[in-house]
Amino acid sequence: MSQQVLQGIEYSFPNIDEKKVEWAFESLKAIGQFSQVRRRIEEQLKVSNMMKLTRERLKLNLEMVESQLIYLSEILKPYGWASVRDDLYANYVLENPGKSSMMVNYDYLFRDWIWGEKENQHACNKVITTLPAGFQPENILVLGSGAGRLAYDLFENLKPSQATLVDMNPLLMMASKKIISGEELKMVEFPYMPASKNHVGILQNLKAPRPYTEGFRYIMTDARTYDFSQDNYDLIVTPWLIDVIDMDLFEFCYMIHQIGDSETLWVNYGPLGFNSSELRECYSTEEVLHIIAKQGFKINNQKLEHIDYMHSPYSHSLRVENVLSFCAQKDQAAEKPKTLETAAVAEWKQNPDQSLGFPADGPKFSQGYELNVFVLKLLEEQKSYNEVLEAFQKHFQASKQQAITIVDPLIELALEHYNINPLR
Repeated sequence: MSQQVLQGIEYSFPNIDEKKVEWAFESLKAIGQFSQVRRRIEEQLKVSNMMKLTRERLKLNLEMVESQLIYLSEILKPYGWASVRDDLYANYVLENPGKSSMMVNYDYLFRDWIWGEKENQHACNKVITTLPAGFQPENILVLGSGAGRLAYDLFENLKPSQATLVDMNPLLMMASKKIISGEELKMVEFPYMPASKNHVGILQNLKAPRPYTEGFRYIMTDARTYDFSQDNYDLIVTPWLIDVIDMDLFEFCYMIHQIGDSETLWVNYGPLGFNSSELRECYSTEEVLHIIAKQGFKINNQKLEHIDYMHSPYSHSLRVENVLSFCAQKDQAAEKPKTLETAAVAEWKQNPDQSLGFPADGPKFSQGYELNVFVLKLLEEQKSYNEVLEAFQKHFQASKQQAITIVDPLIELALEHYNINPLR
């Protein structure tokens, strides 16, 4: 496990240099996708026969996207996006499609620090009332801390010596650290289903009610592989985590069991929206409670209740979630799951000097990439579809149908990357 500290945040991963390269690429992808949105809006504003209301909305949207590019570029600067080579980035984007991971749960920033007072208070009160009366933790661990508000509110109300925030999202972790430490962070909120044309983008000033420069610890890591035994946590909080972490619940409970001592309490707060490709791991409420008990925990104060979720005043959208809360304490040993694998490393990485074993008579992937490069260069030269097909047939001596079979999916893939909307 390699560790580094950057701007007061501890980064701990098996290969920190590999993660830093990934964060640089993902940061540039986020910035690039907003740049693409700006380009598309500018093109749409050139249309002459457009309603006045639509033009006003698009102009505001453009203004907000341009502001977002400024603020997003600044907060992501420590992750090294400015030094990424164009050729390496182009390859990375093709091999890693979809929205930038930096923008996952981006809306949490505004719920936590702008308009979500009711939701924030409910979450904090639920954790506190689920604890035994009079319990005063000294060292709180929040796994999956997101934008940081629950950890902040627990610190304010329970007065521990330290609260530790753990998350894997670099943007949310950096923002949490800045906001809690007293910085006023400017970011643009892009509501899902805007409530009016004036709410397609809102410039927000994110700040904590009371700043703290001490008492908080920030760790960017994968909780599945991190060693938490070095600190004696007496309260573990898992908000909206057990159903989304890439880990079977048996393994997750075993991991929690290894943290702290017999007096450590575990409070869970969140839904049970398991979405594993393995249907046997999409557990019901009864199965969840059974697994937790089987893994050595006594469960107290369990409750299921419907709550409003992400109810932005700037959006028409309102979700209602059924949330499970409970307080659990170890009362017996946990059974290590047979499938538990921590920091598994591929065999070809364990033996990097050995042949990778690609069969000599296997498919020639390099030839496939030559076809891709040929087509993509034509697209960059602004060729038409028919021109691309004709050039492909001539260069590779292929039939028209063969050319269509190869070219069409590649064009669709390139356009998908080019037209990704990070606002949705």
